Order: sequence, then C-alpha cells, then structure tokens
Amino acid sequence: MRKLHSFLLVCFAILSFAITPTKVKASHAAGGEVIYEWVADSTYRVFFKFYRDCTGIPANSQETLCMSNTCTTFTSTVTLPAWSGTLPGGGVNGSPVSAGCSQFPNKCQNPSSSLPGYQEWWFSTLVTMPFKCNYWRFSVSVSARNSSLNISSTNLYIETTFNNLLFEGNSSPYFSIKPIPYCCVNIPYSYNNGAIDPNGDSLVTDMVRPLDGSVCGPGTAITFLGATPPISLPSNPFQTNNSFVTNTATGQLSFTPTQAGAHTMTTRVSEYRNGILIGYIMRDVQVQVLNCTTVAPYITDTPYNVTGGGHGVGTTINACINQNLQFDFHIKHSDPTSIFLAEDNHIFSIPTATIVYTNLGKDSVHGHFSWTPTILDSKTLKTLIVTAKDSTCKPPGIMLYYTKAFPIYTMPPVETVPDTSICPNETAYLNATGGGSYVWTVLPGGSPITSLSCTTCTAPVATPAINTSYVVTSTASSFCNNNTDTVLVSVLPGLVFTNLVDTVTCPQNSVVLDLKSNPGPGVKYKFKWTPATYLNSDTLGAPTTTPTSPITYRVMITSSGNQCKAFDTVVVDVLTGFKVLTPDT
Repeated sequence: MRKLHSFLLVCFAILSFAITPTKVKASHAAGGEVIYEWVADSTYRVFFKFYRDCTGIPANSQETLCMSNTCTTFTSTVTLPAWSGTLPGGGVNGSPVSAGCSQFPNKCQNPSSSLPGYQEWWFSTLVTMPFKCNYWRFSVSVSARNSSLNISSTNLYIETTFNNLLFEGNSSPYFSIKPIPYCCVNIPYSYNNGAIDPNGDSLVTDMVRPLDGSVCGPGTAITFLGATPPISLPSNPFQTNNSFVTNTATGQLSFTPTQAGAHTMTTRVSEYRNGILIGYIMRDVQVQVLNCTTVAPYITDTPYNVTGGGHGVGTTINACINQNLQFDFHIKHSDPTSIFLAEDNHIFSIPTATIVYTNLGKDSVHGHFSWTPTILDSKTLKTLIVTAKDSTCKPPGIMLYYTKAFPIYTMPPVETVPDTSICPNETAYLNATGGGSYVWTVLPGGSPITSLSCTTCTAPVATPAINTSYVVTSTASSFCNNNTDTVLVSVLPGLVFTNLVDTVTCPQNSVVLDLKSNPGPGVKYKFKWTPATYLNSDTLGAPTTTPTSPITYRVMITSSGNQCKAFDTVVVDVLTGFKVLTPDT
C-alpha cells in the first residue's frame, strides 16, 4: 500500500508561498476542485481544495462530500474535515493564493486594502467504494458563490467522475500550479493549470460552464449573463473579445481580458487510457482582471538550441530514448527595470530532468533544460510548464504570473517484426512502427531488394530465395540514434523427396509409391496419405497399394526439423482387364 496522500500533498504545495500565517478572515465561495488518490483495494483519499474571497462569510471547519453513481440509485455523504497542521512548503490551511507585494497587501493581509485577495483551504477524507461502477461521481456544493461579471451568484458546485469498474487502482489527475489570481485588462495573458496524471494517462483539457447544484448533484450549467460580445464557449468564457484559446493537449490557456472585475471560469481535464474515458476533474476559479501599468513579458514560443532531439508538430519537441535532450528558452521584458523570477513543474511532470536558470531577478531570464528519456517514456507526451513571475510590483501592486507550455514527445524506437523463417517459395509479412517515412534496404549476402514488394511503405511483403536481412530506416526521426531496425528472414531447408509419376497397373497388382525421401541428419519426416484405401499403411514414405479400381492419392510430408510441409499427388489407374471368350476345342 502506498504512503497515504504523500505525493498529492507535495504536488499541491510546490508553488505555495512562504508567508507568515494570518488569522483567517471570512470568504465567499470563489472556486474549488475535487481530486482523489487510490490507497488500496476500493479505498481512496479524496481532496477538496476550496478558494475563498477574504471579505465574505466565515470559513467552514468542514464540508460535505457526496458519492453517487449512474449504475444504481445509491448515494452517500461523508464529512470532509479541514486539513490541520502545517502543509508541505511551510504554509497553513487558509494561506493566500497569492500573497501580493509587501508594499501592496491584498485584503487577506489588510482588510482595508482595495486589492482583492483569496485563500486556499484543503479538506480531505478516506472513502471506501461499496461496489464497482463505470461512472462514479464525487461532488461538493458550497452556498454563496462569489459575485462575478459573467455568471449569476449561485451555489458553487464541483464534481469529479471516475470508473472503478475497469480502473479501480487509478488516481485522478491533479493541478500542479495554483489558479489564476490576477491578470491585467487589455494585456495578453497565458496560463496553465499544470494538469498531471500520476498514472501516465492521456489528458484532454476543455472549458465548460460553471455548475450549480446541491451536494449530490448532478450539477447544472449556469447560464452566462448578457454581454457584448456574448459570453460563450469556447472563445469567450468571460469578456475577452473572443480571444480565449485552449490548447486541449497541453492545457495552455491564452486570452486578452477586456473588462476589469471578477470573472468565473471552469476548466475540465478528462483522463483517457487506451482510448477509454476514465473520468474527469474540474477547477472552478474566479479571475480578477485589474487595471495595470505593466505589460506582459515575452516567453520563448519554441525552444531553441535543441540537441539530442528535434522540432515536431507545432511547438512540440521530439525526444529520443536513451539520448540526452537539451534546449534553451528565455523570458524577456521591454522594461529594463523589470524583475523576473522563474519556476516550473518539472519535478512532477519530468522528475529526472534538470533545469538551470540564469539572470534571475532581472528583465531577462534564461533557462536551460536537459533530460534523457528511457524506454518507459516511449510514446508519452510530457508538458514542461514554465512560470515567469513578475515581481516588479508596479501599481496596483500584484505579482503577475505568466506560463508557457513546452510539450515534449518521446518518440518510440523504430521497430520491425521479430526475426522469422519461411519455407521455400513462401512469403514473410514485414511491418514497421515508430518514426515514419520508412525506407527499406537489404544487407549484402541476401536476396536482392526486388524480393520486397515495396521499399518505401510501412508493411512490405518479402519473398527471399535465401536467408536475407532487411533494414528499415525512419527518415522522420533522423536525429534519433535508434531510427533503424533489422529483421532476418531465414529460408528453411525444403523437404527432399522425389515427386511420384502417375502410373497404370492391372487389377490386384501391387504398386509401391516410393517418395525416395532423404531427410538430413537428425531430421525425420512424417507422412500422411489420403485416402488410405488399398494402402498397406497411410504413414509410410513408400507404402504399397493393391487397387482394384482407379484411385488418386494425396500425401502430406512434414519435418521434425522445421514447420515446412510438402504435398504430392499421384494417380494410380487400373486397367479393366479382359475375358477370353473362345471355348476349349
């Protein structure tokens, strides 16, 4: 059994801010998320992370979790107590999501401040599922959702779904980066929740409407408030003038907010394994769009100085197994007085990688990434998320966070079929996987290249006359050292025997059907004649037949030395004979 919830605690705390704990004020429901971790058998630890406005109603000491499913009418509620004690990273429950700048405290630190502030609360409990179902739902509902410009004030409802019928030992994805606290009106912004799956499953991100509902749900989508242009998905979940773009593969969110104030948005991350949906998690957050005097920095669109790999589709970097991948990226600002820090999620997404930052605390930061994938990383897409933190703290005095996602795909090694053998005059069906744009060649000493049905296809057919080694090379991954593979097609020795000649005989006359077989040393032949009519044995290499009428025999010859077979057919025609009709005289 794994150590209880240890990795999730670390994951949630990686970007926690080291601050002096303040007395918890009050808060309205500004957002939340529900995730789960498999413990053992049908037992899971469920976490509810709750984001509260520091100016609202008092914080609860516990929340209620509901378990329901679509397989039966079963529902059950359990208590989610607030987490007690110190969280990893040094914070306490109720710490601000963003501490702000020291000279510009937010309302979490100073109630008289004009700068909005949010607290983060953790609630957790253990649950044991009573039975298996392909659609379970964990849900939490909290009253008094905070006011937003894009939706009406309702209950805050969050749910997470999963399938313990097929995936009982699964743990849900989780968000490794804290939610957006602030962004600036009319300034382009990029952000990533940093969704990571502990089981290595495929994740797909999309935007959904915030939900309203009672604790056991199901939740109902909240209608967007009227606006110009209309609030709608996916391009305008709040007022961005339809500039909102979601990268479903990496989870990168890019937009330019056009209306100052509080806005609510909900991100959904669906988890797939071998094309089957396991479930999804949600993050519901409130974004404060403020009037700012700063501008966004420039973060490298595509890594540069790439070695040990290559550029793939879009911004993806292709890596190779057992080959060190290195690349550079940078963060730059047009204001030379800017102060930038940088951090990333590689400790969770790519824990064996190393990243070195230089020039921290200035207007230009350089990052150098290094990683050597193993065979376990084959065919996986990992996303390195770099967060640039603007600590310049110009009015209104907020720390602005900008994220950039660098997807890294580890290409599988080029592989063809295992070595195989064929019998004389037979064919071998070859195939290639990994890479692409294949070219086939032959090694010296074998049959010519014309023994292949094609030389630039994925699955050629080989018909060699002698033992031949075929080499497949992927020209799509020329930067990888493992972009070739070889298959040996061996031609087994044929069965040595003499084909029988059709013969004519007289009634009741014996004929020996001698194949004159000649197996090599240590090899035995087996024979099977059909039909067995008139034969003294149907398993001999030279049986005797004494037919009374014409008959056709078919013999199958097999070898103890290989899987080859041979066949022969012989017709034994029998004369009808004659009678002497002249009487004695």
